[in-house]
Amino acid sequence: MAHLDRFIAVLLEKRAKALSLEGDQPIVIELSTGRKPLSKAPVTGPQILRLVGELTPDGMRPQLDDPEARLVFGYVLNGHRLHVDLRRAGSRITVAVTPTRKRARAAEPAVATPAEALLMPPA
Repeated sequence: MAHLDRFIAVLLEKRAKALSLEGDQPIVIELSTGRKPLSKAPVTGPQILRLVGELTPDGMRPQLDDPEARLVFGYVLNGHRLHVDLRRAGSRITVAVTPTRKRARAAEPAVATPAEALLMPPA
C-alpha cells in the first residue's frame, strides 16, 4: 500500500475535488467549501517525489529525476480511478490527484433518415 493511499482515501470519502501536494506546504484536500490541510507538517520536494514515486508506473519513474518534468498518469485505488499530475520547475514541485469522473454510457446509435426520404412524398 502506497503512503499516499490514506490521503487519497480521505479525498474519495469526502468527495473532494483534489488532493494537492506542494513543496514545503502541508498536504491539503480541496473541498467545495475550501482547502483543508490533511498533514500537520509541510512536505518537502524530495518527500513528494518519494510519495508519488510509489504510485508512478515503472516506465515513468526515471522521469521523476528531470528538474523540468511533467508526469500525468492514472492510478486506481479500491476501484476508483484517479488522475495524477506532477509538475516540476527546478526545485518547485506540485502534484494534483483528482478523481476521474465516470463517463456516461453512450446512447444507442440512432438510425438517421436519409435526406432524400424526407423530400419524397409518402408512397
